[in-house]
Amino acid sequence: MSYNPVIEHSMKFLTRYYLSLLLLLWGHTGLAQTSADLVLRRNMQTQQAEVYLRANTLVSGVLTNLQFTLEGEFISPASGSWQQAPGTAAWMPLQESGPVFSASGTWRQIFAGFGLVPLPSPWQPGTEILLLTVPVGGQALPSVRIATGAWAQDNNGTFYLEADGKPITGGVESPLDLEPDMAPPELLVYPNPADHTLMITLPIAAGRTTVGVYDSLGRLLETQAGDTGTTVTLDIRTWPAGHYWVRAAGHAVLFEVY
Repeated sequence: MSYNPVIEHSMKFLTRYYLSLLLLLWGHTGLAQTSADLVLRRNMQTQQAEVYLRANTLVSGVLTNLQFTLEGEFISPASGSWQQAPGTAAWMPLQESGPVFSASGTWRQIFAGFGLVPLPSPWQPGTEILLLTVPVGGQALPSVRIATGAWAQDNNGTFYLEADGKPITGGVESPLDLEPDMAPPELLVYPNPADHTLMITLPIAAGRTTVGVYDSLGRLLETQAGDTGTTVTLDIRTWPAGHYWVRAAGHAVLFEVY
C-alpha cells in the first residue's frame, strides 16, 4: 500500500481529537467522584452542636466556597456564640451570613466561608474535620439540625461546597429531632393544631413514664405521668397561641395552640 499523506494527516487529527475527548471525559468523571458530606452531631456532654466535613473520596486543593444552614426549635443560640475549630479558619474562615431568622417557632442561621489557601494536607476517604461548635443547651439541643428544606433552598442556604472553584458533590448527615439510637417516634399528639384539649398517647413498651410540655423557649410548663400505650389529656384552653413541645420516653413532638 502506497504512502498517502492525506490519510496520515487525517489519522493524526482523529487520534488527537479522541485523546482530547477522553481527557475531557476523564476530568469530568474525576470531578463527579470528588465527594464530601456535611455532618452534624449533638454532644450532650458539652451541650453543643458540632459540624464536621467528612471526605468520601480524596479531597485536596483550596476549598473556595462553603455554605450551610443550621436550624432548630426553642431558643436560638446567641449571635456570635459559635466557635470555629482551631486551625480550620486558616483554610476556611466561616462567618454568619445575615442575622438569625426566626419564624413559627423555628430559628435558622446561615453560615458561609471562602477559602484562599490550600488544605494543609489532602483528606483521605473517611477523614472527618470538625469545623465549628455551637452552644445550644437545655431542651434546645435535641432539635438542632442541618436545614435542607424549602426555606434553605429559597434563601441560598443549602449545603454547598467547592474546591478550586469547582462544585464538590456530597450530602448531609443530620440527626432527626430524636437521637439516632432512640426508637422510632410513636408518641402521638393530637389534634394538631389544638385549641381546647390536647391528647397525648404514650409509646408502646415505654413503661411508666413522665410527659413534659415545654414552651418555645424550652421552659417546662406541665408534667404528667402515664403508662405505656395510655392517653394523657391536657386542658389547654387558657394557653397562649404558639408552638409547644411534648417530650416523653425519648420522643419529641412539636404542636401548635391557636
